[in-house]
Amino acid sequence: AALSLLFVSVLAVSPAHANLLNNASFESALEYGDPSQPNWFAFFGAGSAGTVSTVDAGYTGVNMPSDGVYHLSIIYGGEQDGFSGVFQAFPATAGFDYTFDFDAKANGAYNIASEYRLEWRDAAGDVIGGQFDLNTGFTPTSTYATQSITATAPAGAATGTAVIAIQTFIPAPPGGAGDFFGDLFVDNASVTSHIPEPSAAVLGLLGVAGLARRRR
Repeated sequence: AALSLLFVSVLAVSPAHANLLNNASFESALEYGDPSQPNWFAFFGAGSAGTVSTVDAGYTGVNMPSDGVYHLSIIYGGEQDGFSGVFQAFPATAGFDYTFDFDAKANGAYNIASEYRLEWRDAAGDVIGGQFDLNTGFTPTSTYATQSITATAPAGAATGTAVIAIQTFIPAPPGGAGDFFGDLFVDNASVTSHIPEPSAAVLGLLGVAGLARRRR
């Protein structure tokens, strides 16, 4: 009976696939004043030229959005040790898996670092033990490509935060520290939750239950 109940419970649980992000394709203006708003919050650092949702005349042709009418542009033309980007919080459940993905590309001249990550916070809004999941292998090209990371919300997590940023905390280019420049284009972002797959042990028990039924 216990095994049958376990079997029914596993079948009754299905993963959620709804996008947990608002303004996912950057079709509305970004938030610049209140990071608690249900929108992408734009933040700036030293030397940043801006973080905007735009399709101005200079972004035609190969720089058109991958989805919808607008896309995100994170522009940098400044000194070393600069940082700019966007983030958005979403509700999270400890033990659940979360997949964060988006489309991204860059202009032809791009010599700055790109990063994205998931951060986890407790009910008080504090980062849990400094835990975050960072993908440092993000190198955009002139063609849209999907970037993706999946991570498990740790114990105590009440919210997650999706972050996309560019930064120049890296060695200076050959021309010097003042020659960092680039424009990162981002579109079609999503965060989806997934209930973790049953463990091998649980699957083994289900197999035993099936054999027992056949013998009966």
